[in-house]
Amino acid sequence: MNSPSSRPLKYTQLIESGLDLFRRFGVRRVTVEEICRHAVVSKMTFYKYFRNKNDLVKTILDDLIQESYRLQDELQQAPVPFTEKVQRIIQFKAERARDLSGEFINDIYRDIPELKEYMGTQMQIGFQRTMAFFNDAQKQGQIRQDIHPSFLLYVTNQIVNWYLDPELQRQYETQEALVTEIVQFYFYGICTDSCTHED
Repeated sequence: MNSPSSRPLKYTQLIESGLDLFRRFGVRRVTVEEICRHAVVSKMTFYKYFRNKNDLVKTILDDLIQESYRLQDELQQAPVPFTEKVQRIIQFKAERARDLSGEFINDIYRDIPELKEYMGTQMQIGFQRTMAFFNDAQKQGQIRQDIHPSFLLYVTNQIVNWYLDPELQRQYETQEALVTEIVQFYFYGICTDSCTHED
C-alpha cells in the first residue's frame, strides 16, 4: 500500500481523516472512534489496516516524509539556480509546519515515546539525504568550498522558523516576498561587493 493511487478507498479515508484531526487537535486528544466517525468507516475496518492509532500516525508521517523526498530528488535534477532550489525547500518545509498544530508537533517529537523514537530515526535519514543534497551542490561549485554543509542544514531549518514568525510575516505583503528576502539574505548577506573592500 505504498502508492497512494493504489490504496483502497477506506484506507485513504482513514489516512485523510486522521491527518485532518491530528492537524487540528494533536494525536493524544483524538481517539480511534473519532477517526472512524470522521472517515465514515467502521472500527473493524480501521483495525484491518492499522494496529493502533500510532500506526496510523506513522503511515501519515511516512506520506509527508516521502513527499519531501520526492521534492528534494526533483530539485536535485532540476536545471534551476541553487538559490531557487533552496527557496522551494524552505517554502515546502514552512507550509508543512504551518499545516500542523503545535500540539501535533509536540506529540510526535516529545510527548509520545513511540512516535518520538520513530521521528528520531526519520530525522537521521532526512539529515543524511539533505547533507547529500548540499554536498552535491558543493561539488558542482554552487556552494562555497570553505563552508560546512552541516552548517547550511542547521541554518535552513532555522530559516523555516523565521518564515513562520507572525510578526515577521506582517511586515510583507505576501509570503512569497518574505521567503524571497530570506533566501537572498541567506545567500548574499547584507553587503554589496564594495562593502567588503576598504577604500
